[in-house]
Amino acid sequence: MDLNLTEEQELLRDAVRSMCEKHSTIEIVRSLEGDAKGYNDALWNSLAEMGLLDLLKDGLPVEVAVVCEELGRALAPSPYIDTAVFAAALTGEPGTSTALAWHEAERTDTENGIDVRFADGKVTGEKILVPFATSVDRFLVLARDADGIVIVTVDPASATAIAEGALASDARYQVTFDGSSGEVVARGWDAFMDAMTPTLIAVGAYAVGAAQRAHDISVEYAKERIQFDRPIGAFQAMAHPLADLATEIGGARAMVHEAAWALAVGQDASAIAAMAKYYACEVFRKTAKFGHQVFGGIGFTLDIDIQLFMRRAKQLEMLYLAPRRLEEIIAGAELDAEVPLVTGDAVASAAK
Repeated sequence: MDLNLTEEQELLRDAVRSMCEKHSTIEIVRSLEGDAKGYNDALWNSLAEMGLLDLLKDGLPVEVAVVCEELGRALAPSPYIDTAVFAAALTGEPGTSTALAWHEAERTDTENGIDVRFADGKVTGEKILVPFATSVDRFLVLARDADGIVIVTVDPASATAIAEGALASDARYQVTFDGSSGEVVARGWDAFMDAMTPTLIAVGAYAVGAAQRAHDISVEYAKERIQFDRPIGAFQAMAHPLADLATEIGGARAMVHEAAWALAVGQDASAIAAMAKYYACEVFRKTAKFGHQVFGGIGFTLDIDIQLFMRRAKQLEMLYLAPRRLEEIIAGAELDAEVPLVTGDAVASAAK
């Protein structure tokens, strides 16, 4: 297993980074906070024109991770993960811009947490935290019928969407379905979780890119901010944690790419995908949190960019399976596996 990027993957990374530098600058990200549409058409169209919506369909999960890391680096708000990853994994085609309508108020992100109903071709109930609900072309709604869990495609025009005040100030909506017409595209919780495996890898890659950018911003400021006639980065209390975080970001990136590689070669990647999302989001949150310490009090003001990363870090950690649920998946996979990913020898070696 070689986790180094190929020449083609490096070119892809550079192309997406250049695209984001043009269409998803920090200024554009800021302008989209509180915006009803919530994402930049120019970036979305560029992703489509480059054929990047078809990467997972074409069997290229590592390339998907490369793209998502660059989107994360730019904090780019986009329906890319729901469309080009989840929808593509579920249906085999990314189709048009898609939002996953999954979470429900006061309920868990397990199979038992689905109470929206599908009967006689109609969807009834309410979903929360639905991204870009007023601007995407379709919803994929997780619902329950007489036989169990179904994933239903619904026209957003047939539902009612009310903006929610999400932590990241992105376009999140409470969506009410009152007899909205729907069509089943997949059936069963297992089908949903199978599509969630590449999705978790993509989310982990996004978190790695965002963590790297937050770290870069923190290091740059640590070199500029002077205290006691020295840059604060010269003090061990700053230098050592920044070095540790750089190592952790590298570890998260390696885990994400190992999960993508496992998917690419046809291995069961469900457990390592859960690990990758869990760890990458944790590292993102830790990096953004320490960035606040680097900036001091001004880091909590809206004028400073580090707060953009901190708010998104905590929100991303809770979406697409929260840490507690990921821990259950990881523990279950390890306890039930004939050859666990984390072996007793590995644990003993790490403890030395």
